[in-house]
Amino acid sequence: MSGTGIDADLEGRVLEALGNPCAVCAFAVRALLAAPHDRHAFDNAARAAGLANRQALSRRMQRHGFPPPHRLQDWIRGVVMIATWARHGTGLQAQAYAADVEPTTLQRALRRIGSLGWIEVRGAGVDAWLARMTTEVDISCGSREG
Repeated sequence: MSGTGIDADLEGRVLEALGNPCAVCAFAVRALLAAPHDRHAFDNAARAAGLANRQALSRRMQRHGFPPPHRLQDWIRGVVMIATWARHGTGLQAQAYAADVEPTTLQRALRRIGSLGWIEVRGAGVDAWLARMTTEVDISCGSREG
């Protein structure tokens, strides 16, 4: 996943933690992993998956147990930020500026989702974040065709 430094291993870990969702939902998760800070990532994923718009993708994913798109993107942002920290030691502010996002935007995303600050989140690590994510995301489409 160019641009974010996210590799296939992390992608696989995220999809496995989510219960290996159906092809369409997995496609959307991959699109968010590739561009976690892009506010149009979900729109782009919907079009690329052949759906009419982001609302159609959102409805489909919510039927399959995913949270609303903005919440899912916050979870994915957290995963990517923690993985980037672990791999490169890049802090939240540097990641935010590299993504052309205000650092407070990312801090608020972590607080909204995990009720934790950056220091607690990065200290817990990717696996702990994925475990927290799966308590909210109750996937019912695992390995189905969608």
